[in-house]
Amino acid sequence: MNFAPKVGPLVAEILSGFAVLLLGYFAISRGDNIPLTLHDTPAAAISIFALLAWLLGTFFDVLRNLLEHILDCFSKINWEFFFEGSPEKIANLEHYFFSFYMLDADMTIGLVAFFALGRSVVTDILGAKWSLPSTVYILIPIVAAVFALDAICLRFEIKNCIDDEKKIRQ
Repeated sequence: MNFAPKVGPLVAEILSGFAVLLLGYFAISRGDNIPLTLHDTPAAAISIFALLAWLLGTFFDVLRNLLEHILDCFSKINWEFFFEGSPEKIANLEHYFFSFYMLDADMTIGLVAFFALGRSVVTDILGAKWSLPSTVYILIPIVAAVFALDAICLRFEIKNCIDDEKKIRQ
């Protein structure tokens, strides 16, 4: 069995974490009390930023995993297919649907979290001035809704592909 990390989940975790950290950065970058900007930050700080993005994105992915249990109460997916199916079918499902589903769901969770908690984290916890333009802040729930809708559609596609494969095998 191949235990090497898959590219799709890593991309989903890193991109969702990076997007939220970047939104947070832009929310405080015009303030007077930000010590460094990204264009003059040393490589070590950028590496720490990337690591934080991965950790934050992994947290969003954990939330998605927990949400899967709730969603499975309404529309159960046979997740065992990823262990039992033919390698070719699993690879197709991962490349064409599951990787994008993970990315969409993780981005939705990250954007909703930023919309709900971003301002208080920036102002109350970090003590920085909130300077994200209101138009961007208004667009965040719209973009999150588009990601969520695509994730829902992809989840149905995953379920249908697995169910169709099960019917073929019987």
